[in-house]
Amino acid sequence: MTAEVVILNCSGVALAADSAVTVGSQKIYNSAMKLFALSKVAPVAIMVYGNATLSRVPWEVVIKEYRRNLKGKKFPRVRDYAEDFVRFISSSAYLFDRKTERAWLLERVNSILLAIFKEATKACEIEIQVSKGDGLAAEQVEQIFLKIVKAQVAAIKSWDDLKPPKDVVARINKVCNELAKEIGLNLFGDIYPIVAKGLAIAAQQAFRRGCFPGPSSGIVISGYGQEEIFPSVITLEFDGAVTGFSRYKVDPHRTQSVSAGENSASIIAYAQEDMVATFMEGINPLVKNFLESNLKSVFDVIPDAFVSSLGITDDNLKDALATICAAMRENISNAAQKYRFQEHVMPVLNMVNALPKDELAAMAESLVNLTAFKRRVTGALETVGGPIDVCVISKGDGLVWVKRKHYFPSELNPLFHQNYMREIA
Repeated sequence: MTAEVVILNCSGVALAADSAVTVGSQKIYNSAMKLFALSKVAPVAIMVYGNATLSRVPWEVVIKEYRRNLKGKKFPRVRDYAEDFVRFISSSAYLFDRKTERAWLLERVNSILLAIFKEATKACEIEIQVSKGDGLAAEQVEQIFLKIVKAQVAAIKSWDDLKPPKDVVARINKVCNELAKEIGLNLFGDIYPIVAKGLAIAAQQAFRRGCFPGPSSGIVISGYGQEEIFPSVITLEFDGAVTGFSRYKVDPHRTQSVSAGENSASIIAYAQEDMVATFMEGINPLVKNFLESNLKSVFDVIPDAFVSSLGITDDNLKDALATICAAMRENISNAAQKYRFQEHVMPVLNMVNALPKDELAAMAESLVNLTAFKRRVTGALETVGGPIDVCVISKGDGLVWVKRKHYFPSELNPLFHQNYMREIA
């Protein structure tokens, strides 16, 4: 897990990321690299959260290979850097070769088929309980499995089509068919011939659709293009990549740009966002959800309780009361949201709008530290912690590191710094 923050105003953008990485469910290391310069010459940075690999290839390798290939090239807009980064991933046959591709697809197909098997098994157990332990005939089990597979295929097809190239689809379909047969025979046993076609379709469709069932990766690209005077941030979610295609989608809520107009400041949190949301809104998101859920429960029972207390059986009156209660609950929720925005969010954003670059960096670091501190003093695993990397990007100064950890002593490695700019054309 991780905690990362991006703060933007018209003067620049500050990015901060912790160093914690969780291996398995218990082991935590505090030396992960999550924040990088995307270019050696352009004012653009990139952060990673979520899964530390893309189709089993470490993100650090992908990013630094892209930076090496980018050399001194610059783009007009940050959006162009993001598009070029996606293009690089999709065309990197040496990073995502056929062996890596098959290993990643094996994990994907196995997780999809295993989920279907568990759902079908659960449905069979429910039917057995309904039949009061009489058991199910083989034909009944087959029909239940077939029904679940068809339902899962329909659910997968309901997602947006990522539209991979036709040659990639043909190649991946062939691999998915082979893997679905290999995994399906072991998992489904004698039922496999009945559901074989559906399992293959599920594996194929899951690749081309925008459903990301496994641990996906978040990519944050922020800074300035050559033709931009104000910073922007683009957030992408990656699920995996194969030769010729990368599975990703844009996160529209975390893709923003600031301007001299109304949207002149922004604070965006990634991964573990609860403490940043608490700081911004004055209430923990879990507490807010608890209050709204209980408020709904109270207003939902009022019509029945009121009518019952009067001894009335008028359904029209009950429906009218339900409508009034729903409107009242909605009004209370809207009023609370408006209050949080006006009394908590706006004062912070108004202050961020006027912050100089050094204070942007200090604020970004403090918000990540706040999340780390909360994890440290509670019973939860310290999934946020370690040194915090902080950088500030401005139009005039470019990317400036405020805090930056190294896994090696800088004074003992002068060649590292000498070679940094060597490949720039």
